Amino acid sequence: NKISYIIRPSGGDVVRTLHIPTSFQFALPFENATIRELAWDPEGATYAVAYSTPDTSDRVEVLAYDGTPRRTAIAPAETLDVEVEPLGRDAIVLRPRQLSYDEKLPVVVWQEPGFGWSDARAALMGANRVAVVVTTAPPTRELWEKVAATAWIDVSRAYEVGGEGE
Repeated sequence: NKISYIIRPSGGDVVRTLHIPTSFQFALPFENATIRELAWDPEGATYAVAYSTPDTSDRVEVLAYDGTPRRTAIAPAETLDVEVEPLGRDAIVLRPRQLSYDEKLPVVVWQEPGFGWSDARAALMGANRVAVVVTTAPPTRELWEKVAATAWIDVSRAYEVGGEGE
């Protein structure tokens, strides 16, 4: 008597559950995340969500119908030591947690269909001190203006990965 589905708006996926007899709904956001799979237990009391974020590899969380409590069933294998900050409607920026005074980082603008984990992006950030802008839409002039306005980004050392932007 319950159904669920995944909504994929900008900013991360959302699990919507619906109790059919009462039409009561819950929407549980997974910020900056890409949900890979969702499965209910046989009794329909809890469900498991497999997902990842740009800074943390795949993990599985188990939740009750209303979204609480949220318990980690399988922990992520990898986590980047970065800050994740919004940079417009369809973009976020990953940067090292500690920045030196007046430090300017090269930037990689990385276009992907969602905000999930990327082994290649993790390897890049692990081997280099860079900022990475992850965008789910082609990089526009507006995005580049926001990147250029960020004090700790050096746009003279900018690179694009994937897609075709302006």
